[in-house]
Amino acid sequence: MSRAPDEGILKEAGAEVRSSVNWRGGLLLILVSAAAMTVSARYHLFLRLGDFARSHRELPTEQMFSVLIVSAVLGFVLVVRRSRALSRELRLRREAEDRIRVMALHDPLTGLANRRKMHEALVQAVASRRGAALLMLDLDRFKPINDLHGHGVGDKVLKAVADRLIEVVRDGELVARMGGDEFAVLLTDIDSPEVAARPARRILQALEQPFQIDQLECQIGGTIGVASTCNEKLDPETLVHRADVALYRAKREGRGQFRFFEEEMDRQVRTRARLELEFRHAVAQGQVAPYYQPLVELATGQVRGFEVLARWLHPTDGMIMPDVFIPIAEDTGLIGEMTLSLLRQACIDAQGWPADTMLSLNISPVQLRDKLLPDRLLGVLAAHGFSPNRLEVEITENALVSDFAAAKEILSVLKSHGVQIALDDFGTGYSTLHHLRELPFDKLKIDRSFILSLDENEDSRKIVDAIISLGHSLGLTTIAEGVEDLQSAERLAELGCEMAQGYWFGVPKPEAYGALGAASVAPPTAATLAFAETRRARSSAR
Repeated sequence: MSRAPDEGILKEAGAEVRSSVNWRGGLLLILVSAAAMTVSARYHLFLRLGDFARSHRELPTEQMFSVLIVSAVLGFVLVVRRSRALSRELRLRREAEDRIRVMALHDPLTGLANRRKMHEALVQAVASRRGAALLMLDLDRFKPINDLHGHGVGDKVLKAVADRLIEVVRDGELVARMGGDEFAVLLTDIDSPEVAARPARRILQALEQPFQIDQLECQIGGTIGVASTCNEKLDPETLVHRADVALYRAKREGRGQFRFFEEEMDRQVRTRARLELEFRHAVAQGQVAPYYQPLVELATGQVRGFEVLARWLHPTDGMIMPDVFIPIAEDTGLIGEMTLSLLRQACIDAQGWPADTMLSLNISPVQLRDKLLPDRLLGVLAAHGFSPNRLEVEITENALVSDFAAAKEILSVLKSHGVQIALDDFGTGYSTLHHLRELPFDKLKIDRSFILSLDENEDSRKIVDAIISLGHSLGLTTIAEGVEDLQSAERLAELGCEMAQGYWFGVPKPEAYGALGAASVAPPTAATLAFAETRRARSSAR
């Protein structure tokens, strides 16, 4: 793999191009000489020169010939020198043009081929009708390096990545930087797509090793999408598109791996693209509606509130679940508008609820970067006369990772206005005891994965018990998610969990009290009554 010239060559080439303009002077001299000869012929200058010589015969012949000979020699020398200078300038111009063309096909930072060079190579590979495979590589965890240490360090990392790629690829494999932290490798003369698996593994293993940049040790990684022309004829654009689709799937499945393109991937990508276009209209038209799932107090079996769950009622595709459209809302920047729309509709629906019934609303990690979020939420509550004391916002543990300071500021403002704060999916993310101490949480929601395996897995039971004990020690209410049978509800009550939600108590429905299930009609169980009695005894003792 050859590198492009150094960056300084660009300036040198530019200077040579500018100097090569002097060849025009030589061309001008030739034109002037031709013009002089034309004028001489037109006005018979040579005849007049002969007349002049005859009229001045008294001048010594030797001197005249000497002057003519010297003039001829000087003219010949001048012509030869100018001709050589012109040839040199033309050669420098050609070399400079060649160098500029090379640089136009290479990335100035890493020296690798650029997107244009890769496209030319793809055109040749496809035209040859021999098997080819394209590996699209995206670096993992590169953005934090730029954010924390600056673009200077980031550029050095990109150069180091380029060096490492050149070390692991083989002759005939073109490596290119497509832009940003995206690279590509073109394999040619292959007989099956599986051949691309070996270089893909080599690249991923090479990128797993830390990069030593100055005094920093940078740990990144890579994800690869693979597409090939084996067994079918593709144009370069389709090959790139397929590799991008495979890369997108690999990143969604966890990064640090490679995936081959499959037709189903393309169908899913096209479906997502269509949904992205339709989602903005859906939010504006109120197609994204609130569904309500009850939050039940285990000690009494009474409903204390409802969690707002978003559902997209698509006019042709039917019900679309949040795991499909929430990522779209976040990627398109519509998550904030959607949340406020849900809150408005929920405030209207809650006008007929009991005055002490809570409303629980999920907040996306993306929204915790918006410092105006408290004003937006409180503005909706004020417009509909809904007390902030009846609102509870839920955030996930992962939301605290990107910008803890911003999250703390936003949550503190909401807390100061009476809004309750719940930490959702506790036990599966990245929160620490420091977060629990520093942030104004009121509740811990135990992730459903622990509840679903509560009776079969002893470790899950120990984890749930530990979370409940931790919540009690910090004065936080614990809520269990995913309760689907009476046995789990009784076990949670025995462990001291205060509240729960799940299909046993009610499935999400568009009408809040229509969502009530067993908890709304069944009397308190023996376990919940015993738990209530224990709680009352503890309260009296304090």
